[in-house]
Amino acid sequence: MRVIAGDAGRLPLDAPKSLARPSTDRLREALFSILGNRVDGARVLDLFAGSGSLGIEALSRGADSAVFIDQDRRATQAVEANLKRTRLAAKATVLTQEIFSWCRRNREVFDLILADPPYHKHESDRNLACDLLALPEFANGLAADGLVVIETGSEASPTSESAWERVDTRRYGGSHLHFFEKRA
Repeated sequence: MRVIAGDAGRLPLDAPKSLARPSTDRLREALFSILGNRVDGARVLDLFAGSGSLGIEALSRGADSAVFIDQDRRATQAVEANLKRTRLAAKATVLTQEIFSWCRRNREVFDLILADPPYHKHESDRNLACDLLALPEFANGLAADGLVVIETGSEASPTSESAWERVDTRRYGGSHLHFFEKRA
């Protein structure tokens, strides 16, 4: 796994052993091609950060700042190490916290929110993508013209809650990217 493009392009990234499924290089390349200039100067939130590859890619491509959140300390340690390796740590904040609790307390506003929750594979699994969109406070953390991108497996498509409008969905192998904007 590596940074695809930008200031830190081609530098390797490490994933924590606890991370079963980091976003692939192909998926990140496609995502950031879709996002284009939207990343320039953006305030980015990387939820369920894992290795931090999504937020680090955004910083490498010109985002002003990024907040990385994961509840697994091994994941946030990997994010910190990857930020140091890519020399992007000065633009980043890394937090080891439970995502939903943090979202309920958050008062910051972001231009781009990237979320890669554990995939919902079985009916008995909690669908974290749906839970995130259903959280009323989550919408408050997105700028009026901002964008939320959620990565899911093929089995689980997040439903569009009343606060959200799905503007696109793309499939890459066993992964899907869902793009949401706030409803006007």
